[in-house]
Amino acid sequence: MTGIEIYLKAMASLGYADQPSFKKRAVVCLNQIYEELFRLVGEGEFKPINTLSEQVCLPEGIARTALVYGLAERLSLGSSDGELQQYFARQYDIARARLTKAYSVTDVLPRA
Repeated sequence: MTGIEIYLKAMASLGYADQPSFKKRAVVCLNQIYEELFRLVGEGEFKPINTLSEQVCLPEGIARTALVYGLAERLSLGSSDGELQQYFARQYDIARARLTKAYSVTDVLPRA
């Protein structure tokens, strides 16, 4: 999935029209979320995107859910709609938590 596809899905989810001010922030916001999710599920070295036309190297399901929710949350931070921001923050946290359970190893202390 490309950055622009993720951006357009996030904007549609927010009910916002495409605006240059959001597009300027989108690459920075997307890279923040992309890196966080990549560290959970990706392998190898993280390579941020430089433009929205670049491909994001995450499984399609993760890009369509967690990445879209996270970007929608970050883009909504500048709006005056706190409920909308909280909704997408919750959705992102839920999607990220599912990844943590599916891809993490549980730490345990050895018994004495």
